Amino acid sequence: MGRLHRVMRDLTQRFGCEPRDGSEGRSILLLPCPGDSHSFGVAVVERFFVAAGWDVSCPGSRPDGELQVLTRESWFDVVGLSLASEVLLPKVAETIAALRRHSRNPAIRVIVGGAAFAGRPDLFREIGADATAADAREAPALAESLLDLPARPC
Repeated sequence: MGRLHRVMRDLTQRFGCEPRDGSEGRSILLLPCPGDSHSFGVAVVERFFVAAGWDVSCPGSRPDGELQVLTRESWFDVVGLSLASEVLLPKVAETIAALRRHSRNPAIRVIVGGAAFAGRPDLFREIGADATAADAREAPALAESLLDLPARPC
């Protein structure tokens, strides 16, 4: 895993993904869906958000209750959830609904990504997310575009 992280750093540097100074007022919470142990993709996405100037919190896998506390106590413009397996789709739908109910930000946006969404671009709607990112490079621009939309009802 250490080698993969090193390769990831090298690739993000090669593609011009060096961190900018300052968060420009945008914040995102990135993590795998509760119950999903795949976190490497989240680490890749984190690098792209940092490079795009976002303030990124990436606390790793957390139980639902802790996620609700995180979003209730800290302001996030966007939450990004990664899901590797379709088996956990009901769980990610529950998690999104709970995050929206408990978030300090009443207009919080939710982006999903990962292998569970590959080839199924409209699946995000079924689980209550605002969008899905096809890859890490597109995720920051997608998140940025969501900040201009009217709030989604809970």
